[in-house]
Amino acid sequence: MKIHIRARSVHVTDVLRNHVVRQLGLTLGRFGGSVTRVKCALSGTGCEVEAVLSPGRVLAHDRDPDLFVAVDHAAARLGRSVGRALEHGQDPPRAKERS
Repeated sequence: MKIHIRARSVHVTDVLRNHVVRQLGLTLGRFGGSVTRVKCALSGTGCEVEAVLSPGRVLAHDRDPDLFVAVDHAAARLGRSVGRALEHGQDPPRAKERS
């Protein structure tokens, strides 16, 4: 699984980058080869993550001024959505945003 991190108007430190990779790896690692790529977009208002499955995509996001918290919540939400999508073999649902 490849993880691509993109930042808009925030500086991604090594600590934040490692946190993103660790959280997404822990959350999505159990799905093995079903998740081929993950895109993570960080901004000043939160985090958006997208998992590319074969076939399909799952998107989750969270808004929080603390990017570490936003990453944790978005990764957890993404993991649940990917699990449901693979379990049901359907087009994956899009996750709702937490205010």
